[in-house]
Amino acid sequence: MRHLTIIFFLLLTFTTFGQKAENLFTFSYSNNGQIYDVIDEFYFSQGAYLPNNDVFTYNQSDVKFNFQYEYLTPKDYSFYCKVGYSNRYDTYTISNVQPANGSKEQNYENIALGVKYTIRGDHFEFSTGLEIPYFKVSTYTEKLFWNSPTQPLTDTQTLDGGSVYGLNSVYSMKVFISKTVFISTDLVFGLLYFNLGGMAYQVVDYLKPPAYTTTEPPYIETYKKTTVSKPEFSFGLGIKL
Repeated sequence: MRHLTIIFFLLLTFTTFGQKAENLFTFSYSNNGQIYDVIDEFYFSQGAYLPNNDVFTYNQSDVKFNFQYEYLTPKDYSFYCKVGYSNRYDTYTISNVQPANGSKEQNYENIALGVKYTIRGDHFEFSTGLEIPYFKVSTYTEKLFWNSPTQPLTDTQTLDGGSVYGLNSVYSMKVFISKTVFISTDLVFGLLYFNLGGMAYQVVDYLKPPAYTTTEPPYIETYKKTTVSKPEFSFGLGIKL
């Protein structure tokens, strides 16, 4: 990614040298629409609870925040860099072994470098182009607590994260509510390569005396896939300088 960043700023410099250009900063909200299906399939559809257990409550949170800097030239070409961060945190309870509850958690960081062509109106800008995205997926962690009357326990499972990269098509709309403030909406989708997983671990701690810990032998679990992603939408607020 360091080489991509250098190329991005070199293109920006040579294209806009000696010209008056615009700087746009956008803060937006979205979900992990591009990587959600594969991440959910590989990590979150598996769990410490058994298939015959009745998972009767399940809550999911996967808020994603993005920040984008865009350099728009007088010739209507723009170069931009976008960074994002998201945390997915799910909780559940199991009915037929109550009281038992668990949580699943994973973090995602991404950066994208891109170029777009912009059509300008009096109060709006529409742009389309291409970007190179990169996602860093953290270690997946799942914890289960079973308050058994005879021997309560906690079960912790972890699985290595991975990376995702590819090529996206980008469509953006900005509606200006003043000369400098705008509302934005973006849509991205593309071809992504997923390289996920690695070492998987499981540790069971028995909490009531005589307390002891059982550690399962680690094993390798990986997932590699190339796929066309679903669209990811984002909505945000920005300023133009």
